[in-house]
Amino acid sequence: VPEERLPAVGERVKEVHDRSHLWTHVPEGISEALQRLGEAGYRLAVISNADGRVEGLLERAGLRGHFEFVLDSHVVGVEKPDPEIFRLGVERLGLEPRECLYVGDLYPVDVVGARRAGLRALLLDPFDRMDVPVDRIPAVTGLPGYLNRAASRG
Repeated sequence: VPEERLPAVGERVKEVHDRSHLWTHVPEGISEALQRLGEAGYRLAVISNADGRVEGLLERAGLRGHFEFVLDSHVVGVEKPDPEIFRLGVERLGLEPRECLYVGDLYPVDVVGARRAGLRALLLDPFDRMDVPVDRIPAVTGLPGYLNRAASRG
């Protein structure tokens, strides 16, 4: 792509992304799993490397109400894997890092960043393809069961 066309190409990519169904389709069982976690006393929040729109996207998807707050990297000025964004979340919850579990889908960004901040981490690995040293679940719907098993192990 010629350099002078890069801004137009960038705008077109953004348009396609904005119209995609990436944030409009909520997989079956997600809302129910989040509801069960809240009812069980788990405090939920979102930390996302995003462009300032993630809270609105969660609202439109009907999921925002499950979370105490949303930390959007564009809004707070720091992004994963920087441990600072995780520390901001822990501080806002009023907890210690070791009391928190961060669930994410990118090992080098989510797991590594969370661990550097002192949080426990869990990887979403829907295709069971990542050979990395961390507990994994295939989907958010598996989180309540994972937490129940972890609690029973002590």
